[in-house]
Amino acid sequence: PAHSLGDALGQRLGPEPIPVEGVPGLEAMEVSAEHERERFLASNRGQLLRLIERGTYLDEADAAGFVDLALPGMDELAALLRLLALVHGSDRSVMLDTAPTGHTLRLLELPSLARGWLEALQAMEEKHQAVSGALTGSVRIDDVSDMLSTFDRELASLETLLRDPDRTRFLLVSTAEPVVLAETERFRQSLHRLGIAIAGRVVNRASGSEESAPAEGMILVPPLSQDLRGVRGLRCFAGAAALGHTITAARDQTGGSLRIGSRFVPPLDLIVYLVGGKGGVGKSTVAAALAIRLAEERSGGVLLLGTDPAGSVGDVLGLTVEGAPTPVGEVPSLHAQELDAAKVWAGFTDEYRSEAERLFEGLLGGLSAAADQRVLERLIDLAPPGLDELMALLEVLELLEKGTYGKLVIDTAPTGHLLRLLEMPGVALQWTHTLLRLLLKYREVIGLGQLAERVLKLAHSLRALLSLLTDPERSWLLLVALPESLSVPETERLADRLEAMSIPVGGLLINRLLRSEHVSGDEKHAAELTRIAPGVHAAAPLLKRGPVGVAELTAFSGGWRLIERTDDAD
Repeated sequence: PAHSLGDALGQRLGPEPIPVEGVPGLEAMEVSAEHERERFLASNRGQLLRLIERGTYLDEADAAGFVDLALPGMDELAALLRLLALVHGSDRSVMLDTAPTGHTLRLLELPSLARGWLEALQAMEEKHQAVSGALTGSVRIDDVSDMLSTFDRELASLETLLRDPDRTRFLLVSTAEPVVLAETERFRQSLHRLGIAIAGRVVNRASGSEESAPAEGMILVPPLSQDLRGVRGLRCFAGAAALGHTITAARDQTGGSLRIGSRFVPPLDLIVYLVGGKGGVGKSTVAAALAIRLAEERSGGVLLLGTDPAGSVGDVLGLTVEGAPTPVGEVPSLHAQELDAAKVWAGFTDEYRSEAERLFEGLLGGLSAAADQRVLERLIDLAPPGLDELMALLEVLELLEKGTYGKLVIDTAPTGHLLRLLEMPGVALQWTHTLLRLLLKYREVIGLGQLAERVLKLAHSLRALLSLLTDPERSWLLLVALPESLSVPETERLADRLEAMSIPVGGLLINRLLRSEHVSGDEKHAAELTRIAPGVHAAAPLLKRGPVGVAELTAFSGGWRLIERTDDAD
């Protein structure tokens, strides 16, 4: 969702394949999930409207709103289904540049999630068939039934394609950093559980000391003294990787446009601190270091929360961190936790379905009542993907309201998944309103009891979360970036999106920039980053390896310095 492929190729890409300049036989595209969703709705919107109208108590206007919100994850699923179209009846090979670990795992779970959507839609169709059959004595197959059958077949084909080792394999890419290697190993295990084959592994920026004897199927890519973009640079990069050579090139400096100032101290009087940026820039390390500093400099409890489905908070702290607050022993007022979205969502859906079942207990109505019950129970399967993470976050925020903790530091997922999470309160709020309207249609038939109250409480919590995230007096987001060419455009796009969402960005930390308090990284890209990011600008030291544990993280944050722009940088 946060594209960098066009940046790497040095060519503007869109949602349809175009030739890559200078490489005969190669085409490239940046999949637009929204574009693919619109394609899907253009073909199926009419059938979906009729399905919802005749399978629920919604009128035409409410059904139209439900179509727009009931399948909010359809955008990325439609993008996956596009993969089927690209390979069907073709001898072309397709290489997917996926999002970072956590978002990719959620993407690969979409076909299974879509089974739930399909079953919810099928429950609506079964209700219609039951009522129609009772009235006419026959069941008629039409284009709505055909749409559901086609969707079922496409899902089965997609699941088969992803799990066929003769057609699909994953190439894992990591660096040699211990935290990254630990995350990559968990990724490998997750792919294995999903039944997806692995072709091999690339270790980027490998100096040679980390892997004395590379394992079978492993490719070591040497460190680069400069980013290489465009076809010519990428060919050079690939050749060096094959030969094991280090690429050298003159640095592109700006002639001293950056001056390093005093120690950077983040604001201490806020409630929620978010740390975000592109994958692989050191967000988890920065978030952990920030949480330690806040816990040591202020009284009151601090909770460090990892929201990335591929969480690394525990790896950075050198602790086992799971779905409950874990004490960080060397810092008494600090606890750490990874978001357990699956557990929270399972609890919510179980309660929802149990309440729906209680509403129909003792109700006479034959086939129609039974069909209505199945529809009502299945409506929760049409919830937007990511609502589980949001509900888990809401549960954690209750700890702030109760005073258990005074501050929350959130280690977010990389750019694309972060934006999804930040957009989700608004999307989920619209979805709960639509669901409430649908539940109200059932009120005269069955009453609503605690079911509507549960959804209404969720809506209130979502409104409070939206207010919190957009309040600069309570929330502060720190962007983390590297002084590299690919980091600049993605960070700029992220800053623009955050501004459009009214999320206050408090500053920018450029990681791996300093050595002995002097600029050692690519100053040109660092200067570009300071131009695009609002708020305070700071630099972090370049270390031989990422810090692990409280002592190393404390030393790391102690090396953060303010960046001062000189006049000739303007």
